[in-house]
Amino acid sequence: MIHTSKQLKDKVRNVSHGDNQITQMLIRNFIMERFFERVSLSRYRNNFILKGGLLVASLVGIDTRATMDIDSTLKALSLNEDDAVRIVNEILCIHVEDGTSFEIVKAVEIMADFEYPGVRMVLEARLDRLKQRIKIDLSTDDVITPSAIRYSYPLMFEDRSIELMTYTPETLLAEKIQTILVRGITTTRMRDYYDVYEIVAGNKVSIDKEILAEAFTCMCSHKV
Repeated sequence: MIHTSKQLKDKVRNVSHGDNQITQMLIRNFIMERFFERVSLSRYRNNFILKGGLLVASLVGIDTRATMDIDSTLKALSLNEDDAVRIVNEILCIHVEDGTSFEIVKAVEIMADFEYPGVRMVLEARLDRLKQRIKIDLSTDDVITPSAIRYSYPLMFEDRSIELMTYTPETLLAEKIQTILVRGITTTRMRDYYDVYEIVAGNKVSIDKEILAEAFTCMCSHKV
């Protein structure tokens, strides 16, 4: 396990080959992994459900997807700013021998995807001299078809995985497609098209077409 910023930078350098953009992505993704480790050890591990671009990147095996956010939904928990701060602070206080510490620097209520409420947080992580900020978008009341699954999230620099609850691939794809259709060509983020392409084109993710159709129908009905 990495315990110092020097160890991290040495690992990153071997992968990025001097590309500063890739370097920043890898450091950010590593810090997100440190947060996930704490989630997996917390009493909220079955409530915290990962979705979004970071899950897409993990499923298709891309460590350098340009995402700055952790998108997740909280199952069976009320969600307002105070509750979210309390839950995340409890997660951040879990001790892990990784030399990393976190603090919440900002939390605001948002209307996620213009449909239902959520909370956005900015966390600052410290690994001795290194500082890195990440964002977490939390929503609730998401419809997952047929239900959330347990996923072994592989770590970039260790030969092991973290157990997390996630969207099914079908729900993940259905939400991306629904977002594109609702926002239209002019307002859809390019990364949504990219994510759909990566899921569908590479044959790296197994998609059940019947479950996908059901997930898409449920997603559209839920967001009407």
